Amino acid sequence: ATWVGGFVPSALNDVQIDHVVSINGDREAKNVTVSATGSLFINANTHSLHVHGDFTNEATADKVVLRGNSSQFSSIIVEGTATGAIRFRRHVNVSPLNDLISPPVSISSFADFYDDNNEFFVEDPASDKVLFGPFNNISGVYENYLYTDGIALTQGKGYRAATNTNPVDENGDAIDPAQALNFHGVIETGNVNVPITVGAGSPWNLIGNPYSSYLNFKAFFDVLIGADGAGAGNQLDPMYTAIYAYNASVDGSSIWTTWDANNLDYATDN
Repeated sequence: ATWVGGFVPSALNDVQIDHVVSINGDREAKNVTVSATGSLFINANTHSLHVHGDFTNEATADKVVLRGNSSQFSSIIVEGTATGAIRFRRHVNVSPLNDLISPPVSISSFADFYDDNNEFFVEDPASDKVLFGPFNNISGVYENYLYTDGIALTQGKGYRAATNTNPVDENGDAIDPAQALNFHGVIETGNVNVPITVGAGSPWNLIGNPYSSYLNFKAFFDVLIGADGAGAGNQLDPMYTAIYAYNASVDGSSIWTTWDANNLDYATDN
């Protein structure tokens, strides 16, 4: 009843959002514009917005927010062009546990990303480094970034991260643990190519989903292994033709969950 015309928009309808809209299901529209007075929140539990045309955010990034928890994430899919930044709140485990994550939007500088989240990072008291960085397969170790590093966070690349168990505000007063890092950036709508290399220290590569939405596993894996899954078209090591997903909730040898063509829900897994 709040919509002009008295009906919920469909894939054929253009939408302009001038007030606060929260999405608690799967919604779609043709072109979507969030005006300077509007706000759009896509909540966790795999709720989504599918934009069949263009998406434009004329407000600030914190007026378009995607939320998630440890196992379920919200999604926005844009088939056309995306203009204006959004905020994706990405759940990250509390130290001493950690997660392996990938930026769901473009981030041009880690230093800017740190400034957005500085109270939630785990910091090394002996240096200016924080617990966030990529896996270096040349040295075979996880790196930690300096909080001043201006290096861009590469979409499709994986990073190890953890949040602070006792974050404080600028006055030193305790605040609730975040367990989420804020990623401010533009929605990726094109192809993302991630180089896979055999390093001197390790043959493994840490990669991740570069999009602000779920990625169909079969569509991705079929490209990696080629038509026959075993011949020259297979880009993976034939001894390890799988993707090994990190499961931060368990400890020991089973922390790596193997995903391959033998998955029972191969066609529908995300």
